[in-house]
Amino acid sequence: MSGRGRMQHELTELAGRAYVQLSAADAPLGTEEHFMELVALAWETGESRFLLLAGGVAPEFFDLNTGLAGAALQKLSNYELRLALVVPDQAALPERFKEFVTETNRGRTFGVFTGTEQ
Repeated sequence: MSGRGRMQHELTELAGRAYVQLSAADAPLGTEEHFMELVALAWETGESRFLLLAGGVAPEFFDLNTGLAGAALQKLSNYELRLALVVPDQAALPERFKEFVTETNRGRTFGVFTGTEQ
């Protein structure tokens, strides 16, 4: 793996569903290997849903030219994991990423939300 060490996390419940919430104290997820660490964490916790604040992913994730978002979501999909990303100021996202979010929010693998109340 990437040498990040064990991902800091806690189990939380929102709207009656359990999530693994990743700690903001960890370095942001910025490589495909980092997203593979979610697979290991899912096996460890027995949970397939993850909750992550926007600061928990590297800026490269929001730049579709890097391919990181697509590769990460493919990994999540392959392992039937779900990721909810909380981005309070979605207006600040790049236009292409907003278009990407419109498409991915229709599916079950990845969703972007403005808060945890949704």
